[in-house]
Amino acid sequence: MSTREDVERILRATPREARADLQGLRLTYMDLTRLDLAGANLKGTQLEGADLRDTNLTGAILVGADLLNAILVRTHLAGADLTRACLEGADLGAANLVGANLRDANLEGAFFRDADLRGASFTLHAKLRRADLTRANLAGLDLSWAVLAVANLEGANLSGCNLSRAQLQQANLEGANLEGADCRGADFTSAELGCARLRGARFEGAMMRDADLRAMGFDRADFTGANLQGATLPLRR
Repeated sequence: MSTREDVERILRATPREARADLQGLRLTYMDLTRLDLAGANLKGTQLEGADLRDTNLTGAILVGADLLNAILVRTHLAGADLTRACLEGADLGAANLVGANLRDANLEGAFFRDADLRGASFTLHAKLRRADLTRANLAGLDLSWAVLAVANLEGANLSGCNLSRAQLQQANLEGANLEGADCRGADFTSAELGCARLRGARFEGAMMRDADLRAMGFDRADFTGANLQGATLPLRR
């Protein structure tokens, strides 16, 4: 198993214009806080439980990396390639994931509170079950067919998102911004949308059974063909 000193030695030996090669190293449960790993090659690296708080991983290659339960609070991951990475249970609170590649990554139960995910890319059926996306910025993302069941999206910015056919059963969307979102055919069974902003959102053919729809505004929202059986609707004034 490598040490932090080994990592720092590799970084010092790497020319400024080259990528630091940390591919495949075993760095589990290691303190890697505040290191500058921008652009580093961490493909397949074992980082389970590692502490990467405030670390710079901008543009890093983390394809297939194991980040199970890793701590990535305030970590800079803009433009990073996390294809097929395991981030299950990882804490990415307030992390910068702008433009990150999260295709085929396992994000189940991950914590994204206050994280910035604008421009990030996901594959169909993105694995976000039980993920905590409280106040996360997801504006404009393509999350079609995403698995967001039991996810916490309270106060999240989902404006302009493509959520068509997404699975949001029992998800918490209290106070979320869904203005202009495409939610056609999505499943919101038993979801909480109290105080959510739905202006201009499209819910045609959506499953809204037993959902709490006491949202702040329905202006120009389209529920044509949606199943509203058992849903809690706002009181008419």
